[in-house]
Amino acid sequence: MIRLLVILVFFYIELFAIQYKSIEFKGNDTFFSQTLLDVLGIKKKPVFSGFKKDENISVDDITDLKDRIVDFYNSKGFYKCEVAYEEQDNILIFVIKEDEPVRIVSFTTEVPSSLKSYLTMKVGDIFDADKYVEMKTLVRRNLDESGYPKAKIVSSAIISIDPYRADLDLNITNYKQTKIAKLILPNIPRISKDAIRNKLTFKEGDTFDIRELEKSRENLYMTDIFSTVKLDIENEDSEDENVTVAVNLDKAKEKSIKTSIGYSTDEGPRVKFSWIDKNMFDDFRRLETSLNIMQYT
Repeated sequence: MIRLLVILVFFYIELFAIQYKSIEFKGNDTFFSQTLLDVLGIKKKPVFSGFKKDENISVDDITDLKDRIVDFYNSKGFYKCEVAYEEQDNILIFVIKEDEPVRIVSFTTEVPSSLKSYLTMKVGDIFDADKYVEMKTLVRRNLDESGYPKAKIVSSAIISIDPYRADLDLNITNYKQTKIAKLILPNIPRISKDAIRNKLTFKEGDTFDIRELEKSRENLYMTDIFSTVKLDIENEDSEDENVTVAVNLDKAKEKSIKTSIGYSTDEGPRVKFSWIDKNMFDDFRRLETSLNIMQYT
């Protein structure tokens, strides 16, 4: 299984430090040295300032850096990659033997024709784990945008070292278009259901489209009335073809008083009181009044 790269600690190497003044790479024909420095979490300072480090790199640190390089190469399809290191003139050099990358030998798919353009990997390509995940994410997003939130992506990526090959499989099951059968709106004091409904860009009977739920969530947030806005998809895993969307809202403070104090050489000290009602008529209309008190000298 491909391990995800999780960089928890950044190593900073100081120019003319006790151990190493820089890190270099040999044999990295496929990836730039800066890419590998980014993988290691090493931030190079501007020219002539070298690197910055708080403490020396230990043998355990070097082993960890080697493992990160190997993990990165594995995720990019180089499963036979080997990494060693050497020291030269106070420079730590990682020597990389990339070897041949694994390539996709077979890719079995059963997907609707409308989704085939999202299958960005093909037989003969180098297997890249990041691109594989990205491809599945694109397929999932397209399903959610085109009315198939209940469709399932069944996939596998089998990497073999002997023989050296990658075999992919990606199928779509339960491919049935879904409609929004029911809309549940909350009962909130001083906020009418019609006002909430007017902020939604979808209605009962519409074909499901995740983009419309996202727009509606943003519209409700923009009223500045709610501290939390959730549009939950209920019965998503049931055998029923359609779904119920429940709007869940946590009300924020509607009314507030603001005070500001200032001073002007012409007008002297002044105080401003503002009263704000974000939901004056129970339909998200905002009312703000203010009173200015000034002392002329």
